[in-house]
Amino acid sequence: MKRFELVLWCCVSSCAAGPAPQPRPQPEPALATAKMSAEDLLAAGKAYNQSGESAKAIEALKQAIELDPNRAEAHFEMGLALSRLERLEEATAPLARCLELAPDHVEAALLLGMTYDLLQRFDAAAAVYQQALARHPDDSRLLHQSGITQVMRGQVAPGIEILERADKAAEGKDAPLAGDLGYALLLARQFDKAIETLRRASALDPKEPDYPRNLAKACLAAEKYPCAEDALAALIALNPEDGEAHLQLGLARIRDRRYPAAEEALKNALRLLPDDPRGYFLLGTCQEARGALREAEASMKTALAKDPGFAPAKKWLAAPRPAKGKR
Repeated sequence: MKRFELVLWCCVSSCAAGPAPQPRPQPEPALATAKMSAEDLLAAGKAYNQSGESAKAIEALKQAIELDPNRAEAHFEMGLALSRLERLEEATAPLARCLELAPDHVEAALLLGMTYDLLQRFDAAAAVYQQALARHPDDSRLLHQSGITQVMRGQVAPGIEILERADKAAEGKDAPLAGDLGYALLLARQFDKAIETLRRASALDPKEPDYPRNLAKACLAAEKYPCAEDALAALIALNPEDGEAHLQLGLARIRDRRYPAAEEALKNALRLLPDDPRGYFLLGTCQEARGALREAEASMKTALAKDPGFAPAKKWLAAPRPAKGKR
């Protein structure tokens, strides 16, 4: 939900940036009657949306739309309120109506496209972004979401092209955009470019764990093990209890043939993930590398006990090892 929440936040911020309603006691929805004008009801709906009272916003906005069905902002606020309540199918109609009335409404296009994305109606989302980009070709937010939609449709190469345009429009200073571009490059197996982009994303937002996590994947895929270790160390610094990060750190060190250091990481991983057969298998690999075959065999058997279908441990135990019983 992270991208959707970001768009909702942007939409609320955009609304808040406009003329603020005059401070006054806001009526309960049942009291917002025809005595209030469409403008007043819209102001009440906006205020409710800004305070997170989406149900109240819907009631006020319904009345505003009844009084003035051609007020685009009322339809947008209605779509926003419904989206925040995760009533996604219902949200599409008022957002689409807003765009009919105000085709230049970027926030409505973003929110409608994101809503279609969440409903997995990617073709509809792509059409919304395409129409909006015809009017706003250099809007980095529209380009960003359009590129991600292409990736989710399985069109990774076109998605990367659009994300690169978005990154250029944002002057390389948008961390979530760089993170999404880096991930798309990772999917496309463009590992060197992914590494460069994800490093930039991490530098822009050092507290976001997804960037070092994906950076580590790119580094491992590119067989750049010190790079992977640095990324995983950064990830562990953000959350020392991330068992998967410790496990991947162990894997990176094994591939770099640093077995003692790998064992240390894997012991931390198993403390946090005691039922994960991968940790025992990798630990057994380290033990085998230092000639401790009895310990390695015990670790492999533990991996199989945790998951009787774990194929790597089965294969290891089935392989002939004349000295398997010796240390």
